[in-house]
Amino acid sequence: MRKLFLIGGGTNLLTCKEMAEDAGFYIQGILDTVHEVGTVLHGLSVLGTQRDIKKLSKEYDTHSVVITIGDNYIRSLIHAYLITAMPDLTYPNLIHNSVVISKSAELGVGVVLQAGCIVNPGAKIGDHTLFLTGAHVEHDVKVGNYASISAGSLTGGKVEIGE
Repeated sequence: MRKLFLIGGGTNLLTCKEMAEDAGFYIQGILDTVHEVGTVLHGLSVLGTQRDIKKLSKEYDTHSVVITIGDNYIRSLIHAYLITAMPDLTYPNLIHNSVVISKSAELGVGVVLQAGCIVNPGAKIGDHTLFLTGAHVEHDVKVGNYASISAGSLTGGKVEIGE
């Protein structure tokens, strides 16, 4: 069974939890700086913060995380910390089963694609990007690392969205 920590106890947590479970992940718990250790959110316990990743990874024999936080800058800071603290972590993508992804599209790591998203031919999606419900990117779009595509938004073709 694939084991996973979710980082962030905010508004995207429940959606990411359900997508991870649907994808066959066992979620060990949440790492969060807002809620106290032991707090239960959507049936998952807060185990610590990202600063505890080495200890918790060893304790739970878990080496995969998804950053569920919606703030792009905070996602980038957390990722920067994690790659320094524990370079061997993996960052699986969470993709809702209703998402359509072209076979010529390229996805980075740690990408979250919520229900109804469409990624069209030639699109290049950066690491740790967040696509909210129903977001669409057209052909040959480039989305930078840590970017967010808002719910229901639609880009034209060949658009570039920066980091």
